[in-house]
Amino acid sequence: MYKNTHPQNEPPYLGEMIKNARKKSGYSQDVIRKGICGKSERSNIENGIIVPDKILFETLLERMG
Repeated sequence: MYKNTHPQNEPPYLGEMIKNARKKSGYSQDVIRKGICGKSERSNIENGIIVPDKILFETLLERMG
C-alpha cells in the first residue's frame, strides 16, 4: 500500500501533510494508524521515507476527519 521511493512525479510532501493534519486533529500516531498500517509504515510515511498510495493516503486523512 505504499511505494518505497519518491518517483519524480510524486509530491514529496504527502507525509508532511499527513503529519500536520494528525497534529492539528489532536490524534496520537497510534490512533491514526491502528487497523490501517503498521507503526513503522506510518512513521516512514510521515518522515517522507515512503510515499503512501492514494487509498492509504485518503484513508489516513479520513481517519482524522
